[in-house]
Amino acid sequence: MNIAIIRRADLGGIDGVNRFIFTLADGLRRLNNKVMVFGHHMTGNPSELFGVNIETRVIGENGGGYIKYMWDWYVRGTKLLKEFEPEILIVNGVVPLRLKAFKIAVNHGNAIFELRESRLKRFITKRLYNMYDRVIHVSSKVANEMSQIGIKCDEVIPPPILLENYSSNPEREAIILHVGTAPRKKPEVSIRAVEMLRNIGFNVKLILIGHYAGEVKDWLIIKSNCPDSELRKLYSKALVLMHPSMWEGLPYAVLEAQASGTPVIAGPGVPEEALVEGRTGFKIRSFDPKEYAEKLRVMVEDKSLWSYMSREARKYAEKFDHVKISMRYLKLYHG
Repeated sequence: MNIAIIRRADLGGIDGVNRFIFTLADGLRRLNNKVMVFGHHMTGNPSELFGVNIETRVIGENGGGYIKYMWDWYVRGTKLLKEFEPEILIVNGVVPLRLKAFKIAVNHGNAIFELRESRLKRFITKRLYNMYDRVIHVSSKVANEMSQIGIKCDEVIPPPILLENYSSNPEREAIILHVGTAPRKKPEVSIRAVEMLRNIGFNVKLILIGHYAGEVKDWLIIKSNCPDSELRKLYSKALVLMHPSMWEGLPYAVLEAQASGTPVIAGPGVPEEALVEGRTGFKIRSFDPKEYAEKLRVMVEDKSLWSYMSREARKYAEKFDHVKISMRYLKLYHG
């Protein structure tokens, strides 16, 4: 079966949507389908970024914005896709397409804020989603938020993980990991929580993945550029992943940490189904660094609890196996 997976904008950026696309593509290919990935433009090399070699095509160049992207997909995208003759289209970032294939729209939730603010974009987006055979949301949180602005949900299917890339190491170093430095990721909460722990005698370090312009201390390690291969090693070395985020659809950092047997301390913006409270980590309902430091202290001190959570985290991650998730997408088509 020919399956096309589409990204409305940049196919080459290192973000969760592109990780989803290339991981799902690999899973569908392992189920004996011919898979090709299409994007509007591509600024990076996906095979280097994500370690999956999938054939790609682009229809335009970077720049031009929302309206141009929509027009390019309607004209150029439709033409290029017809040459591939897909039976299934899996679209990330809904676009207008003139094909008779079975169309699946995947909503990652990223556009929720602009859709709330723009009545025009909301109107156009709702009309486009109604043209698709199935609308999938990556978490119940995304489904609930989108339903409030009138976008339907046929099923919730979480993002896939290529589990074989992650291994659980029982021997850990005294490091805490925080992935992502965008303002909504709240890196300052993790920094302050680790500092509190150090102030009472715990010799732990924090590794922060992403660009950071604040004060750097001797126990704070900044990795502005961290290839996937290095990040996977860090997941399996760290004691805990801190993720005090304000908003997430279903974050790969949380899923990948658990796939590495690393418990998670997550913030209020992380969906409930991203972890199991008290079993694979802890969910904090505020951004008070003291609350994060208290849970962090429990994990660092109680080695028996940490070992239990580490085992359970890896078990929980198995439900996101990319072949299992790919089968759920095929089931949408076969009914």
